[in-house]
Amino acid sequence: MTPRKCQLIFILILLSFILAGCVSNSTFESEISQPFWGLTLLFSVILLSLISFIIPIENLIIVAVAVGLFATSNLFNEEVLFYVRFVPTGILTIRVFLYIATHQANSVYLPTLLLQPFGLLCVLASVSTVYSTSPFITLQRAISMGFSLIAFGIALPIYMIHMPQRIVNLLFGIELIVGGLILAGFSGLAVDPAAVKVGTLDRFSGLFSNPNGLGLIAMLIFFVSIAIWSVQKGVSRGLSLTIAFISIIAIFLSGSRGSFLGFIIGLITLLLIGNRGENRNTGITLITFILFIAFVSLALLPADVFARYGSLDDSGRLEIWENHLLYGKQAPILGLGFNASPEAYNHFLLSKGRPITLSSHNSYLQLFIGVGLIGVIIALWGFLRIILRGVQFIRSSNSNLFFNGFYAALIAGLTNAVLEGWLFSFGNGPTALFWLILSVLCLYIQHPQLFLPLEYVNRQRNIA
Repeated sequence: MTPRKCQLIFILILLSFILAGCVSNSTFESEISQPFWGLTLLFSVILLSLISFIIPIENLIIVAVAVGLFATSNLFNEEVLFYVRFVPTGILTIRVFLYIATHQANSVYLPTLLLQPFGLLCVLASVSTVYSTSPFITLQRAISMGFSLIAFGIALPIYMIHMPQRIVNLLFGIELIVGGLILAGFSGLAVDPAAVKVGTLDRFSGLFSNPNGLGLIAMLIFFVSIAIWSVQKGVSRGLSLTIAFISIIAIFLSGSRGSFLGFIIGLITLLLIGNRGENRNTGITLITFILFIAFVSLALLPADVFARYGSLDDSGRLEIWENHLLYGKQAPILGLGFNASPEAYNHFLLSKGRPITLSSHNSYLQLFIGVGLIGVIIALWGFLRIILRGVQFIRSSNSNLFFNGFYAALIAGLTNAVLEGWLFSFGNGPTALFWLILSVLCLYIQHPQLFLPLEYVNRQRNIA
């Protein structure tokens, strides 16, 4: 099958899936919703499963992230996506095992920085199913974490060894999807300016169900766009810069303080490590441009959204954190079950006479509730190892803007996770995108020889 035919099949899959999801979303509340919902679900699972076995791996990973992104948007019925969003990573896991069983590779370059600590965390998450307050959801989340680690930590390096341009093409495809979703939201804003209103604040959510979700996705894709921009040419290079530009606007309009804080910390990180080696002039020029766009965007913000960035806790997060910490202390060592259902938590709050909430708004606190101090220590150990090895890599070599962008995305994501509870919610778009970024970063740190063609592109551009 030629690459052109593969791309055509890939496009047809997305169109079919979008059609099924949109039709389901518009009829789910109708009288014929139940039988139609069942047919839509069956159609989506069968179609996605069949296609997932034949399309190229990079396209399958794009589908896996895209389905998660659509799950956080208003385009699809949430009930349908709850079941189908794990199909691509599940099929990819099967394909990886089949490939390993039928091929003998002389050497496999795996990002053990990622697989060792978070593989151990995945085992702990699976064990927590035994004592979870919601065993089904805990098992589903643990399995989806395993699928994600296999997809991004094993399938990615096995299938794309010595071909970093395929990784760039994969990320560029995801970048285009995210950019398209953000632009589509902007077009809706142009038609109806009142669409920016969320509650009592002028916060923009676009096609996403939550302004914080938009801000988070825009924040992550901004740094990815900067990384891809540094190794692209021609029209693709211009598209990456355009998406980076609209991502900045989306971050500010979303009114998400977590995304704003992550963006600023990530930008500072990019500034500190971007002025090294052969990329010094490029880094200075790019960051100056970014800061200019950021200040212009801030100046154009509605007054109440601008004031929101200077407010510490009008969302009640401090009380939410206090309640979640109190709940987690019931089982501080092993937790109450990985990503357990909030029903038991809300029942606990009601028994204490406290208001209920659906989110912890803190990924690390949410992890503490799920798998206890042991799980938190394992996760922090894993992230700290990657950060420190990244610092060593930057100091020992001329790091390029491609690597710097991914490293800044890591720092931005971990910063945002202090204020939002998405980091370990596997199956969601932002979570899938973050762990894909983390996998590429670990692969680059441990096996930089695989990315030599990209470093050559950087050198040639700087010489020119």
